[in-house]
Amino acid sequence: ALREAVARAGLEADERLQASMVNASVEVSRCIADADACAEDAYGGLHAELHSARRDEDQRGLHREAVTGLRSARRDERFQRAPRRRALPFDLPAGDTVFTGVGTYGRKP
Repeated sequence: ALREAVARAGLEADERLQASMVNASVEVSRCIADADACAEDAYGGLHAELHSARRDEDQRGLHREAVTGLRSARRDERFQRAPRRRALPFDLPAGDTVFTGVGTYGRKP
């Protein structure tokens, strides 16, 4: 009878241990989910602040560029010099042109 009582007490202890392990696992899962939600909220807030700060910086930068002329200077860097005019295949006196403006397009002098 004593052996049966000890065996029963051992089984009951095992069942309580298993139940407490299941409860601890559930509690750990709940804590992890809460921490994930809290971290996600913090990340979302930081992410929104970052985009807001970048947008403000971009706007300030554009205004600064407009005032200081940086935008114009960057645009001017892309300009290329016009090619030199090629010499005409015939000689003209200074101030003359092949176009008289009276409908004789391309007339030779």
